[in-house]
Order: sequence, then C-alpha cells, then structure tokens
Amino acid sequence: MDVIDRAKPGFRKSLNVDEDAVYRVVIISRTGSAAAPPVTQFLSENLIQVAEIAGPASYDPRRRPWYVEAFKDDKTLLTGPYVVHYSERTSLSLRKSMKKKFDPAPIDKLAVDPKKAIEADMKQTKLEEGLEETFPASDPVSETQPKPSKY
Repeated sequence: MDVIDRAKPGFRKSLNVDEDAVYRVVIISRTGSAAAPPVTQFLSENLIQVAEIAGPASYDPRRRPWYVEAFKDDKTLLTGPYVVHYSERTSLSLRKSMKKKFDPAPIDKLAVDPKKAIEADMKQTKLEEGLEETFPASDPVSETQPKPSKY
C-alpha cells in the first residue's frame, strides 16, 4: 500500500484518480497457473475503495529485490530498507497473505437484507420510546420527595 501524496510532484496526476484517493494498493495473485491479472485499487483515508483499474500489466513486483526478500522463508515478514522509485524515499515492505479478495470495508450484515435492517430500526425505536418515561434517572429531583425507606 502506498500513500499517493508521498510521491514526487505529478505522481497523483499521472495516476488520473479522484482526489479522495489517498492510498494505492496493487493486488497480485501468486497462486495457480491461471492466476487473476493484477489490479490496482485506490482507497480513501478511511480505506474505502474509490476506484479500481486493471494492471499494472508492465510491472511485476515479484521480480523486485524487496519482494524476493520478503519471501525468502516463511519467517520473513518485513524486508530491509530500499528506495521507492516514484518517491525517492526509503521504505520497508510488510508481507501479508490474503486468503480471499481484498475488501477493506467491513460487511454490514443488515445491508445484505434491507427488510431485516428496517425491522431492527423499528424495534430499536420502539424500545427507546418505551424506556424514555420509565428510566428512574429521567425523573426530576424533588426536595419534597420522602427519603428512601430503610426497609
């Protein structure tokens, strides 16, 4: 994952992405002979996908020294420092295996079934209305109320 605006001036313009894009993630499958082609996703500051493009077709990081180093053995999770070509900054890479397609947004279980979402909202509203007048802390304090009983 790259922070787009940490790169050289003009890099964002060369990507031709929405101004909401903060991060760039290149996803490359390393398994199977018919592995899916690489895609580049652009994420907002909240890690919500704002765009996705095919490729890069001409760039395969699996041949880069930092990538090879990250997969030397199963214990290597972090590479040594290297200079990123588009930003001229020193960087490290962290290796993370992804078992399924990357989706930075959490699943909203209620959004899957809109009827259940409406029912849940109605149930919550009724619950709140029912409790509104019964919660003891909502009663105003009165100096004329008798002291609580000891029994």
